[in-house]
Amino acid sequence: MRPSAPLIGLVAGASAGRPPRNDAGSLYPEADRITGRPGSEFLVQHLREVAIDHTNGIFAGTNEFVETIGGQPPLTVEAFVAKHRDAFV
Repeated sequence: MRPSAPLIGLVAGASAGRPPRNDAGSLYPEADRITGRPGSEFLVQHLREVAIDHTNGIFAGTNEFVETIGGQPPLTVEAFVAKHRDAFV
């Protein structure tokens, strides 16, 4: 079963110590927050495309691509947020 984007958001928010929100927000408010930083245009475009791919189920299923390509197993949402906590708070 593929976790939904709202569930991933709740887990990421909880891992970052943020209270849960129940809104159907999009990436666009976040894009406004990061626009103007070096490389931000590329980052915003990339994040939008990843969000679309996730919504369309591109990341569903299980495979070993992350470990094969990157040499390490993928992180859970909680582990990723913990590793990059400064970006989430």
